[in-house]
Amino acid sequence: MKELIKDVNRNYSNIKIRQICEVPEKTINTIFIINNSYILKMYNVDNENQIKNSIITQKMVHDKISLAPNIILNNKNELYTVYKDCIYCIQEKIHEEELNANIVEIVAKNLAKMHLMFENLDSSTYKIKKDNKNYEEIFESIKNTKIKDIDNTIENAVNHLLNKRLELLNKYKCSYSPEIFQIIHGDVRLSNIIKQRENAFFIDFDFVSFSDLLYEIGSSAMLISNFNIKEAKRFIEIYNKSAKKNIKEKDIMNNLISYYIQSSFPLRLIGKIESKQVEKMMNDRIRALEFCDKYFN
Repeated sequence: MKELIKDVNRNYSNIKIRQICEVPEKTINTIFIINNSYILKMYNVDNENQIKNSIITQKMVHDKISLAPNIILNNKNELYTVYKDCIYCIQEKIHEEELNANIVEIVAKNLAKMHLMFENLDSSTYKIKKDNKNYEEIFESIKNTKIKDIDNTIENAVNHLLNKRLELLNKYKCSYSPEIFQIIHGDVRLSNIIKQRENAFFIDFDFVSFSDLLYEIGSSAMLISNFNIKEAKRFIEIYNKSAKKNIKEKDIMNNLISYYIQSSFPLRLIGKIESKQVEKMMNDRIRALEFCDKYFN
């Protein structure tokens, strides 16, 4: 901790650390709060370009449409700082307050606004995710999934997730072939939204990419509505109106269930992060699959 404090003081002359503490909740990255005014996010370098793009994108969302916390520049006017084998950035802390307006309405409008902004960015600098899988490929992928050295505490969750994917694959005979691509946030959920009075701000752009737009709309509708089908439908309606689009609700939901059935996430994280975290992610995926199945019934 002392070394990190020295590094921050050396690289950010406009920030004088009076208090710094690590956020106890475990995530893929390590988070510190400075003076209750700033958040330091420490990335373990896995994909450096992806990390840099996430930071740059957040800065643009703040500068252009004011829907993300500002990133503080270091003494070299850079958005991030290299520290040992890590990269960190410092952003302003937005203090969360009770949201007076409806969360579904506000986030749907703000997501539409952010997506419209993304349409004007150069997508060539972003990671491109254009996976297509037919029924047979998805079936083989699920059946051939093998995980080495699995923790006994999460084995039931792993089997439950694999079985649920296979059950719904056979039920809907689906393929995954997204048709609309653009830059997306990649992880819009309530925990990545900061509520403040009559607005909501996006954080954690770690999964920003040039990818499946309908997935982003559908998953956002599901998660922001807290798995309420009626409210999820309202989210999509508000999004379409705000973005001046006419994407059919059924197309969004067909795409969403196909995405979740074919996706192997978070199985690839087993052994890389704590088992409890992976188990929670798997249970979230199971809940998402059950939501989609309920929607079509």
